[in-house]
Amino acid sequence: MKRSFNLVTEPWLEAFDVKTMKQETVSLEGLFANAARYRLAGDMATQDFAMLRLLLAILHTALDTHRMSYEDWRDIYEGKVFPEAVNDYLSANIDRFDFFGERPFYQVTAAEYDKLVPAKKRIESGSGKVAVRQIDRTISESGNSVDLFSPRSKEHKDELPLPSLIRWIITYQGYSGTTDKTKITMDEKFAANMGWLYQIKPTFIEGENLFETLMLNLVLGDAGEETPVWSYDTASAYIKQRRKREVPDNLAALYTTGTRILHIEWGNDGKPTIFSASIPMFGSLNALIEPMTFWRYSKRFNAMVPKIQTKETLNRPLILSLDEALIGKADTEVPSPGVIQNLQKIYELGVLKGKTVQLTTMALVSDGNVMSRRPVAEYRDDITLDPAVAFDEEGQKMVCEAAKVARYAVVKYRTFIANVAKVRNTNSQALAGEADKAGIVAKAVLSSWLAGVSPDDDYEADFNGLKKELTDSIKELAEEFCRHASARDITGREIDGKRVSIFTARRELYKDLAQTSAR
Repeated sequence: MKRSFNLVTEPWLEAFDVKTMKQETVSLEGLFANAARYRLAGDMATQDFAMLRLLLAILHTALDTHRMSYEDWRDIYEGKVFPEAVNDYLSANIDRFDFFGERPFYQVTAAEYDKLVPAKKRIESGSGKVAVRQIDRTISESGNSVDLFSPRSKEHKDELPLPSLIRWIITYQGYSGTTDKTKITMDEKFAANMGWLYQIKPTFIEGENLFETLMLNLVLGDAGEETPVWSYDTASAYIKQRRKREVPDNLAALYTTGTRILHIEWGNDGKPTIFSASIPMFGSLNALIEPMTFWRYSKRFNAMVPKIQTKETLNRPLILSLDEALIGKADTEVPSPGVIQNLQKIYELGVLKGKTVQLTTMALVSDGNVMSRRPVAEYRDDITLDPAVAFDEEGQKMVCEAAKVARYAVVKYRTFIANVAKVRNTNSQALAGEADKAGIVAKAVLSSWLAGVSPDDDYEADFNGLKKELTDSIKELAEEFCRHASARDITGREIDGKRVSIFTARRELYKDLAQTSAR
């Protein structure tokens, strides 16, 4: 009997039931039917983000969102349940969601794989394999890098229950590295690309449950018919489109964009052997259809490119970029994330009155090595937002200025620590942990302040209170650091003809902080 596992009807998604407070494994139809009861609860936060984008791709396609109005959106949101059109779509396309089907979900058949890769890379050659332990991002172990702190022992690193394997296959398409070298045939050369989610700073809006989260991230207004990867009749038809290297014109296509074709051979012992080949990827320049990222302006390319989370920016709190999140950067016309622009349109419908939402960013951070892009950390941060303040004209101005003031104070504290490093005649990296404390303090002060601001407040008084608390907190941090000064710190040394010590550095910090109060 032919094996089957259909994602529509079989349980494979991990979800937390907010009513029973228990974790469940659910199917697509079960998840959509009861989305208001659940929150995603997979193996990693970044896996949950990949699942969120898959679910959004289904919604965009089932609801035909490029024709949908915000009034239509409001009707669904206020009903607190997805329309029957979602279940109808899944039922009508149920064969496309079978992991072992004739068109296996997120895979290609053996014949399709062999047709797309060079002859010497065909399945019978045994080349082009990627291990389960590499796809499973809780391990991320390739043949050249052993994970010493794996959650599973050496003997079991390549073993996963089928539901977990499916989740990691989907996730891997967004977070693939560059270690595997097999590529499909192309008339022109192309480099193996890392996954699209590695190339952005993943950002989204979180509601109280999965229904709210999906609806708050359902961005309307993309240009084309929704074409998720499973909508193509053959792998060849999909690859023909990908060879054009065009940025997708619809969100369902974007959210299901992968960088590999995968084929799985199943052994008699039930274990998978996964074959992988790179496929061409579109560029990120001005790919502004992507709503779930921050942007920056590249002078080199004279274009907008997605920001990414790096090892060097792991300790920079999201809240210090709150102005960038809400309004972007006017001087270089950098836009705010599309999900924020969409949230403002939703707020104007009047359905978020009295509610707060969470702006969340998360990332799988790579090692920065272009030859591997191996994950080294998972990053997550969030901000609780009151839309009534964030999208009020005066409230928005105040909140954005507050982020700038907090950022200024953090920069000045970092300068203070760098000056102390000069006194000690050492590299400032030696005191990086101390410098990072300013960000932690600023985040705590700004988060607490933001939670207490309401639309009825005297914004000027609120803002003055923040500046004082922020200045006092950074000063207290500096005082604590100075209490542990060494004799060398106190005596100081000559730098550019001036005697510099920890206390002269502190004096400069206080002068700078006085500017914070004056802003």
